[in-house]
Amino acid sequence: MSVEGEPKRPRTQGGDSAAPNENTPVSREAAGVQQLFNITVAAQTPLLTKKWRSVFAALSSAKDALRDVEDGVKGTIRPIGWAKPPPPADSADGLPPDVCRDVIYRCLPIDEAVCSARPTSRAHGSQLVNEAFCCYALEYGGAVWCEWPDFIRLADIYKLTPSTGLPLIMSPQWMAAHLPTKADFHTMPLALRQYSTFGHLLNYKGTSLAITKVDEAEDDDEEGEEEDREGDGGVTRQRYRIGSGEHEWRFETVPLSAIPPHHPCRRTYDPHNPPIRYDGFLVPSFTAFMKHMVLLEWCESDQKGVVEKKVFRRIVGRDNERFRSLLTDPIDGHTTIDFITETGGERGRFIILKGMKEGDIVAASLMVASGHITYTNEAEIGGRTRLSDRFPIAMSLAYSFLGKHGVARIIPQ
Repeated sequence: MSVEGEPKRPRTQGGDSAAPNENTPVSREAAGVQQLFNITVAAQTPLLTKKWRSVFAALSSAKDALRDVEDGVKGTIRPIGWAKPPPPADSADGLPPDVCRDVIYRCLPIDEAVCSARPTSRAHGSQLVNEAFCCYALEYGGAVWCEWPDFIRLADIYKLTPSTGLPLIMSPQWMAAHLPTKADFHTMPLALRQYSTFGHLLNYKGTSLAITKVDEAEDDDEEGEEEDREGDGGVTRQRYRIGSGEHEWRFETVPLSAIPPHHPCRRTYDPHNPPIRYDGFLVPSFTAFMKHMVLLEWCESDQKGVVEKKVFRRIVGRDNERFRSLLTDPIDGHTTIDFITETGGERGRFIILKGMKEGDIVAASLMVASGHITYTNEAEIGGRTRLSDRFPIAMSLAYSFLGKHGVARIIPQ
């Protein structure tokens, strides 16, 4: 007679219990195997109980192996009534969120972690997944991202940024709505795609400066699109626009195959940051083109109180060697933006004197082409006649820079 709830011991053919008596030299491990056998194998497969005594005796003689046997039985045979436990309520993929977060996802690149988490985001939250995709966008192409701070500071000086000012915030919700997959992220050259993640935050005279592709149906260019060619790095002749309506600017990316063999843009060609064709000019990169747009197109005087002044202009002969060096040589300590006419190959250059450093609140630049022109949005001091008194910051920078290059004589008094 057994106690209620205690499994009945299987018996041999002679009716004796299969369990050994207390004098049998069986280790504690054997007793554990015996008990486990009673509630699993014997209960589910009665036929095996007839062979148990001989099996048990053999096991008893192999004491060193009994513990491994017990562990193996526990891992493979379940008691009657056993059912697989349901997955944790807070797990979307069968693993607790803390395991995914602390063990699995940290071993994966950001894009793979996002791709695996997005379909099962119940446990991790769509907000977290979208924020992770923002991290991927920031992680990918770090060298090109380094080109953007100068542009953003310049855009802020010219009041193109939101009324809240800097920093510009990359929105996870915007990313999820406009770039839901990794493939969507890579449908533009990298520099253009990076700009697209924050360009919609900028505006000129109330018009968003978001970038969009121009569809073939909208493109009235009779030449049509050029074919991709080997060596173009994936860049095609693709038209884009920034802005809309009255304030719309169209431009296109330029494949390497479309640039003449000895053109300066070939030497610096980067498929991640390709040259741009705009209004009869070639600009060596998209990031340079965007600074060009701020200084040339988005600097008008009625843009939120920005007062752009053409301080002076002086014509310098093209045969002047020092003047030519300003057009072609590297300028230490200053950002330069080159542009080259497509017909004739004449070169021009913006040399930014101020507006590139954190804390700058005014901008000053020289445009070097057929002459020198200083632009600035420094507030003019009234009641003065001399340029150096009316625009002390811009003029001191111009004197210093042009004097260093031996052409300060062109500056009027």
